[in-house]
Amino acid sequence: MKREIKSSNHIISLENCSQYATILWCISIGWSVGIANVLMVITSILIFINFLVKRPTISFKNICSHPIILLFLLLLLSVIWSKDITAGFLKMKTFLPLLLFPLVLLYWNKVQPQIILKGVKYLSFSLVFGLIITYTLNILPTETALNIVQKFGNILKAFPDSDKDLFGWYVPFMIRINYCNILSYTGIAIIFLYIVERKPYYLLMSLFFLSSSFVMGARASMIAVMVIVPFIILLNSKNIFQKISLSKIFIFIGLLIGTIYFIKPNIENRIKQTKYEIESIQDQTFLKKDYQNFTTLLRMYSWKNAIQVVKIEPVLGQGIGDYKKVFEEQYQQDKLSVPLYYHSQWLYFIGVFGVLGIIIFIISYLYFGLNFKRSPALYYLIIFSLYTSIVWIFDTLLLQKIEMMAFALFLSFATCLKKTETSYI
Repeated sequence: MKREIKSSNHIISLENCSQYATILWCISIGWSVGIANVLMVITSILIFINFLVKRPTISFKNICSHPIILLFLLLLLSVIWSKDITAGFLKMKTFLPLLLFPLVLLYWNKVQPQIILKGVKYLSFSLVFGLIITYTLNILPTETALNIVQKFGNILKAFPDSDKDLFGWYVPFMIRINYCNILSYTGIAIIFLYIVERKPYYLLMSLFFLSSSFVMGARASMIAVMVIVPFIILLNSKNIFQKISLSKIFIFIGLLIGTIYFIKPNIENRIKQTKYEIESIQDQTFLKKDYQNFTTLLRMYSWKNAIQVVKIEPVLGQGIGDYKKVFEEQYQQDKLSVPLYYHSQWLYFIGVFGVLGIIIFIISYLYFGLNFKRSPALYYLIIFSLYTSIVWIFDTLLLQKIEMMAFALFLSFATCLKKTETSYI
């Protein structure tokens, strides 16, 4: 009998460690790529041991039909038709979060979905603190902010020497585009947390997160947010202000108007920069300017070359091992000396595993969506997917591990919402 108690305590302790590790992993996504990578290894090992001990029923079909795991398998399969198989396998190491994090979240979806919910909640609260740091460093005089950053050089990213009005704000934790995307994902998620739990501060946090892309100047995220806002209102108009007093509604509207007024200059600057680039390209005067920092020009050249790569092998793609080499060859045919960037997740995937692969991925994603009926989960999935599909036009976000983790976490949040009890009218 004593042995059984010890065994039971051991299992509980192991599961608690796995819970804490998973939640910390979720939090780290908004803070540090390095810490997130370490927690990925620790959490995956703990979950594997937990799985061996508890043996929950997770079918092979559930694993293989999961859209993110299937995406990993498509990338892995493309190694077969890569000429440089070694390069292909080396590249696959960077895509491990597309396999490991979904497996971890599949485990919690089966055993205890609330862990995913807690992970998103704690991430959202930590992002508020992170945003306060980010805003402070950008509002302070540059010299003062630079001195602060230098004192924490081992923790914070180096302060860039660029025009914040034209090229966006400084983010001390990671690449600005990735940070704004995580903020937007979280902003979308906590709107639905508000619908489920009716806590008004979730609305304020969502407003804070979704508006930050406009302040920081991440144009892809800005465009995606402007597209999804009407859908948020359309799909949730009966629920957003339900059971809130009239005074609180007026306060929120006032904050919304104040936020729009605050971000208006930043939007105008980004529009001005975009128009300046386009006009310089049209009248061919960009060659006399610092065109290597023209993000509009870089995207145009990237898309043109990516489309050429797709035309070479449209059905199956180049394979993960050869794509970079073939893409570089297309760049070398241009007369302009511009940095090599992929700049479209959709074109990257089509170039790697072809039109056939992208069709399989989309079908898998739609099949995943069939699990949800009219509920917060379905509406969340629609808005999350719309946002993601738009930012994927402009950036290859899933080439960064932190983005792979964020994509897996917030896609799994739909399943967590589905299992959360709520009265949704």
